[in-house]
Amino acid sequence: MVKSLYEHLNKLSDPPKKRFVENFTGRELDDKVWNFHKNNSSSTILPLDEIDGGIKLDCAGTAGFDFLSHNNICNFKSNACSVIWNCKVNVGSQWGCGLGSDKSDVDNSTVYLSGTTSATIKMYTWNSAGQDGGVGTSLGFKGNRVYHKYQCDSLSTGTQGSIDNVLEASQTAKVLNTDMQPWAYVYNATTELQVNYCEAWNT
Repeated sequence: MVKSLYEHLNKLSDPPKKRFVENFTGRELDDKVWNFHKNNSSSTILPLDEIDGGIKLDCAGTAGFDFLSHNNICNFKSNACSVIWNCKVNVGSQWGCGLGSDKSDVDNSTVYLSGTTSATIKMYTWNSAGQDGGVGTSLGFKGNRVYHKYQCDSLSTGTQGSIDNVLEASQTAKVLNTDMQPWAYVYNATTELQVNYCEAWNT
C-alpha cells in the first residue's frame, strides 16, 4: 500500500500543505468521504477483487455522466493545488480525472485529463469565463487496461497535466477561481474506469 506518491516524488524538505490520500481498499467505498453521483440508475461503483485492488466505475451500457467526488467538500485551493489519480481505462471509453468544484458537472471550476472515444487524451480547464477548448490533442492513448498516473496541477498562472511523471499539457489562458475537490467521471456506454489511488494536496 502506497502512503504517499507525493513523498516519493518530492524532497522531504518540501512537505505538502493540506493533503488527502486514498488507496481504495476495503469491501465498499467509504461514503463518509466519497460521493458517487449517478445520472444513470444502472451505473455502478464496485470494489475490485484483484491484486491491484481499487474500485471500478461502470456506466453499465447507458450514456451519461457519473461522478466520483468529495460531495462538494472543496478543501483544495483554486490556484494552488494538485491531484494524482492512478487509473486503468479501456480504449473507446470516455472518462476524466482531476479536480472539480461541482460533484455533478464538468462545466464549473475544473482541471482534468480526459480520455475520449477517439483514443486521445486532452487536458481541459474550466473557470467562470468558460472552457479552454482542450490542450494536448496529440496525446495518444496511454495503454489499454494498464494503470497510469494522471496528475493535474492548478497554479496561479494556469494549469498543467502530467501522465506518468511526464508533463504533457499546460495552458495559461484560464486560471481557476473556485476551491476544488478530487473529482473523476465516466460518461458513455462502453466506459469502465478503474482507480486504485488518489492523492490531493495544497501547494
